[in-house]
Amino acid sequence: MKEFINEALSEYRSENPYPWHMPGHKRKDCYGADRWRQMFAYDFTEAAGLDDMHNPRSFIRDGMDSLRKIYGSYKTYMLVNGATGGILAAIHACCKPGDFILLGRNCHKSVYNAVNLLKLSPVYLVPEIIGETDILGEITPENVKVHLMEMIRLKKQPSAVVLTSPTYEGVVSDIKGISHILRQYNIPLIVDEAHGAHFTFMGEDTPAPAIKNGADFVIESLHKTLPSLTQTAVLHIADDRYQRELERYLQVFQTSSPSYLFMQSIEKAAVFCQSSPERFLQYRKRLMHFRKQCEQLEYLTLFYPAEKVYGYDTGKLVIRTRTDSEIDYQGKRRRMTGVLLARILIGDYRQIPEMAAAEYIIAMTSVMDDAEAFDRLYQALGEIDQRISLAAKAEEPDGPESAEACLHRKRRLSCTLPVMRMLPGEAWDQDCILTELESAEGLVAGEYIYAYPPGIPVVVPGEVISAQIIETVRSMLDEQLNVTGIYLSGNTVKVAVVGG
Repeated sequence: MKEFINEALSEYRSENPYPWHMPGHKRKDCYGADRWRQMFAYDFTEAAGLDDMHNPRSFIRDGMDSLRKIYGSYKTYMLVNGATGGILAAIHACCKPGDFILLGRNCHKSVYNAVNLLKLSPVYLVPEIIGETDILGEITPENVKVHLMEMIRLKKQPSAVVLTSPTYEGVVSDIKGISHILRQYNIPLIVDEAHGAHFTFMGEDTPAPAIKNGADFVIESLHKTLPSLTQTAVLHIADDRYQRELERYLQVFQTSSPSYLFMQSIEKAAVFCQSSPERFLQYRKRLMHFRKQCEQLEYLTLFYPAEKVYGYDTGKLVIRTRTDSEIDYQGKRRRMTGVLLARILIGDYRQIPEMAAAEYIIAMTSVMDDAEAFDRLYQALGEIDQRISLAAKAEEPDGPESAEACLHRKRRLSCTLPVMRMLPGEAWDQDCILTELESAEGLVAGEYIYAYPPGIPVVVPGEVISAQIIETVRSMLDEQLNVTGIYLSGNTVKVAVVGG
C-alpha cells in the first residue's frame, strides 16, 4: 500500500506555506519539547491544497481506497473520534426514532447512548457465563434466531442487531452464522469489533474479521491493538445500502476539524501491519510461548475457554485468581482478587494491566510487545504465584469455595434481566433524585450503573432496581471495582432514580 496521505503532506511541507488558518500553533514548536516538534509540523487542517476527510477528493480518498482493499470492505472510513463515533453513526444510519433494536447486553456504553438518543426500544441478547468463571461467553446464532422470531411474532422486527465480538475478554461470536439469519429478513448487523483490529493481520489460527464474515457494519479501534494514536479507529461497510445515511451521521458524530495526525496514524498503522507479516508471526509465537509458560503457575490461571466457543483471541491475556487463595500484602493476609493482583503488579513490578475485575485482570497485547516484555510479565506473575504458595503453606486456607458460595456467585453474575418500566431514552430525560442504595428496591433507575471498564450495565435507565441488583452493586463496591453511577455521601451509597 502506498502512503498517499503521508507523501502528500511531506510534499506540501516542502513548499513551506505559512498557515493563516487553524490550528493556532501554526505547526511550530510551541512547548519547546523535542517530542512535540514533528507532531506540530505535521498537524494540518482542510486548508487550500489539502484534502477534507468528510469530503475526500484527492490523497485522503486514495488512502481510504487503499484501506478498503486491505480490509476487503466495500468502503472503509477513518474515525478520528474513536470507535464511539462510528458506533453512534452506524446505529443512526439504520434506525429511526422509536424503532426496535436487538443488542447484546454486554455492548459498549456508546451503543446504549445511541439507544437513548433515538428513544429506541431495546431487546437484549444475554451471553451465558463460561463455566465457573465470571466471564461472559459468545452470542450464538440460535440465541439470535429465538429472539428475532419472537420479535417478529410480536410485530417488533428490529431495525438493526448490534453485537460485540470479540468481547473485552477475547470471546468471538459466530458472525457468519448470525449474519446468515439476519440477511433472510434484511436486518443489518453492526459488529463492535473494537478489540479485534489486529485480526486482519494475524494470519492462521486467528478468527476472521467480521467484515469478511457477513457483517454489514464493522467498527474497529486501531489504537487498542495496533500501533496507532489513541482515538483512531475505522468503520467498514459491506455494501452501499446505508452509505448515504452513514456518511451524514459520520459528520454529526465526528469533529468538523478532523485531525490530520490521526489520519496519518491510521494510514501508518495499516501500512506497518500489512508489510510486517514476519512481525505478526513472531507475535503469535511469543503468545504461544507465554501461554505455555503460564501452565506452570499454580494459583494464577491464564484464561482459555474450556467450554467450546466459536472463537477466541489468544492475544487477550485474562489472568484469573483462585477464589481460595491468599497472599501476604503490606503486612496483612489478604484474599487474592483481580483488584489486588493489579495493585501488586503496578506497585511492586510497574506492570500496568488494562483493567481489574473481581476475579481477574486483563493484559492487552499487541505486535509491539517484544519477548523481553512477555518475560518480565511472566517473571512478575511467577513471583506473585510463589508468594501465594508460601502463604498457603504457612497457613492452610479454608479450601475451595463452598458449593453454596459458588452458587451464590453464579446467581449474582447470571442475574435475570431487570424489568423495563420505561424506555432508556425516556428515563434518561426524566428528572432524577438520589436515594440510598438499600432503599432503591422497586424504584426506576435514572442512570446506568456499571463497572468501568468495560462498562456493561448492571441496570439501565428505565429498569426497576431489584434486590438482586442492590446485592450486585454492593458486591462490586466490596470488591473495590470502579463503579460508575453511584454517589458516595460519607459512608452512604446513593443511586439516581426517576422521581422528583
